[in-house]
Amino acid sequence: MQKNNFNAEVLNLNIGGTANIMVTQKVLCSVPNSQLNKMFSGMHEIKKVDDSVFLDRDGKTFQTLINYLRNDRKIYPEFDNQNDQRLFVEELNFWCIKDDRLEETRLEKKFPAEIVDMLKIEPGEEIDFTEKNEVQDNVRQTWHMLGPIRLLDIVKNSVDKIDETL
Repeated sequence: MQKNNFNAEVLNLNIGGTANIMVTQKVLCSVPNSQLNKMFSGMHEIKKVDDSVFLDRDGKTFQTLINYLRNDRKIYPEFDNQNDQRLFVEELNFWCIKDDRLEETRLEKKFPAEIVDMLKIEPGEEIDFTEKNEVQDNVRQTWHMLGPIRLLDIVKNSVDKIDETL
């Protein structure tokens, strides 16, 4: 074993002996505090086989993970079956990478459906309130200025800790 001393931007990964993936160190380290970041930041020893970094993981699932990271976790993969999706989620968990889509779904369940629906409205679309009052008019006006907001973004960007035990 040798310490990571990556001078090269591109790394060759041997994934479980079934897939060889070339990927930049930047992609591997793109999620702060993830195990991939820790492993490829140069602080840990790694195992190399034939000048490739060997990772004892499933090749197909890891390739899906790399593509997800290459797209800044903005394009969630589509799966042919639930097992592939379950394996992907497990891979995310293994590397300590939070799945924004699952996290957003979890947060959405903590708020009333009307609020979640309102947060997803594009600017210019009409917000349908059953009762009209001054507070709702204020919300509507503010909403037209802000546009759609994801609950996950609200939690991530909040200065104060948000109580998620609603």
